[in-house]
Amino acid sequence: MNTQDWSALWAQLDTERPAGAVTLTAAPLDVEAPSALPGEYALFDAPFDEYEVAELTHFDRPIARGRVASAGAIAVIAPVTSVPGDQGTGADDDAAVDAAHVAAVVEHLAQTAHTEGADVLYAVAGPAQVEVLRGMGFADA
Repeated sequence: MNTQDWSALWAQLDTERPAGAVTLTAAPLDVEAPSALPGEYALFDAPFDEYEVAELTHFDRPIARGRVASAGAIAVIAPVTSVPGDQGTGADDDAAVDAAHVAAVVEHLAQTAHTEGADVLYAVAGPAQVEVLRGMGFADA
């Protein structure tokens, strides 16, 4: 698979491209959250056939979720979404996902992609998450 051809991986993520989305890229090891979350937060992941899911919880309540699909040297991250009934952000709107929560999930997904062998990571980000990802080491693709 050509490193520029990530559309097949995007299809595996089974998610819609947000309006106004921007495609960003980074090396997985260059992706770093600006700060760590306090100890009452935890990240859990679950591998599925087509992709892996990472879910951020606050105590035992899920608050944000992300997905990554990888094949060979490339991986694609879908936008981080809020979890329905989310008490952490007070909204079910994905634009309301806290920037620190987005950063924690994306950093975890980047580490997962690296573990799976990816050298290049693409992220499709909606307008509310673009600057968060740029602050983590992503650049326009």
